[in-house]
Amino acid sequence: MTKCLVLGVNGQDGSFLAEILTARGCHVWGVGKQQRSRYLSEGAYFSYVHCDLKDQERLAAVLAATVPDEIYHLAAVHGAAGFSYEQVWGDALDVNVRTVHTILEYSRGQNRDIRVFYASSAKVFGTPLRGRISLQSQKRHDCLYSVTKLAAEYLLDYYRRVHGLHICIAYLFNHESVRRPPEYFLPRVMAVLTAALDDRDFQAEVHTLDFYCDWGCAREYMEMAADLIQSPSPQDLIFATGKTLYARDVVAQLFTAHGLDYSKHLVERHPESAASFFQVDIEQTIAHFGRAPRRNVLDVCHDFFTATGGMNVLSNCNVG
Repeated sequence: MTKCLVLGVNGQDGSFLAEILTARGCHVWGVGKQQRSRYLSEGAYFSYVHCDLKDQERLAAVLAATVPDEIYHLAAVHGAAGFSYEQVWGDALDVNVRTVHTILEYSRGQNRDIRVFYASSAKVFGTPLRGRISLQSQKRHDCLYSVTKLAAEYLLDYYRRVHGLHICIAYLFNHESVRRPPEYFLPRVMAVLTAALDDRDFQAEVHTLDFYCDWGCAREYMEMAADLIQSPSPQDLIFATGKTLYARDVVAQLFTAHGLDYSKHLVERHPESAASFFQVDIEQTIAHFGRAPRRNVLDVCHDFFTATGGMNVLSNCNVG
């Protein structure tokens, strides 16, 4: 039985990945800073490990105790758009970077056959995103979050080249689910839509609807992560749909499909802010998996309605 260690198992990505791996017959040790597992129950295929990833000695002890075959680094100090990392720099450095070094040193010293997956971010390509983006695009450190992700990437690349470790890096563009924290854009919009269906006078604020986004499905991207790590040789890939959508158009479709005018329910603090267009090149991703991601933002919105027991009339919508 393959033994997998998933860092950040109580988050959106980590919880989906743990479910996928256990369904495939792997034993998963899920690591989280909370006292208990949030989504998975302990059993034959899942064990929960309480570990604050700011404590590198504790993480080293977890590695030694679990002796994993695969390690998935999905934990991060991360916030929604506009989040200030200056206030949490020490924590971000510990969780986003130092944990990577701890894992790599364990792998180098104890078992060089361990396979490592690291979840990087679209933010390393710049903020805001512009132009055509591919694996060959120049990386940028436009925020402290991208600084930590790039530092981790340099560590991973060094250990892969110098010590021959099997390391895969995925650059994840926006990927959503009902497990995304409520302060993020799509959960907030869906919460407003659901409330407006009950109260036609309901209003709430959002920062702006004037931005472009490549939205995918979190669970599908975690299925891709579980597949990517099985590559015979280490691979780096972009996880994105390759379809760039304008947020205002998506929101208008969502509300119109339910007979509502979004402008009566969403109050923008900064309307008509400058929006830059970008397009993600996923040709290498398609070549690797034999297909592009199948689920889009409206599929995820349908999941929100299913989870809340609400009505859904999105099947006739078209995201282009």
